[in-house]
Amino acid sequence: MNQRIFDISYKKLITWLVPAVLRKSKTMALLNALVSPVVYIYNLFLINRRNNLYKLRITPQVCYVEMALNDKYDSSNRQIKIVQPKRYEPLYLFRPVENQPAFFFKKIEAAKPKTWLYQKGEASAFQYDFIVQVPATVVFDINEMTAVIDSYILPDKVYKISIV
Repeated sequence: MNQRIFDISYKKLITWLVPAVLRKSKTMALLNALVSPVVYIYNLFLINRRNNLYKLRITPQVCYVEMALNDKYDSSNRQIKIVQPKRYEPLYLFRPVENQPAFFFKKIEAAKPKTWLYQKGEASAFQYDFIVQVPATVVFDINEMTAVIDSYILPDKVYKISIV
């Protein structure tokens, strides 16, 4: 679609539609004053259209969500990052009655593979798909940023906003 369809100069349009005989300065001023509410609404329409086209450009890809957050909250430094949380292989512990093997080794058994047990805070990294890292120098409202992120990402994604 031709984008020039939305380019309307109302001042030129009035001049073209008024016959040359009636093009006096007072008449043109009156007609421009009568059209000024239409020009105001037209300018609001252009602003809304530009905002909607910007929102449509942003997809749930990480680079686009990161761009949208940096455009809104940190346009000068662009330090807001989206990172993947550390993933730990889960270790399943079984009760003796379940008759499943669980292997634990002592320090003196260095040839055996190491088994790591993680604390609750470390294991909670499994519940996030990504982490939004916001520098402490960026001023933002957590609820507003959550709403912005939710509007762009897929509904099944879970994230955490972390201030670094």
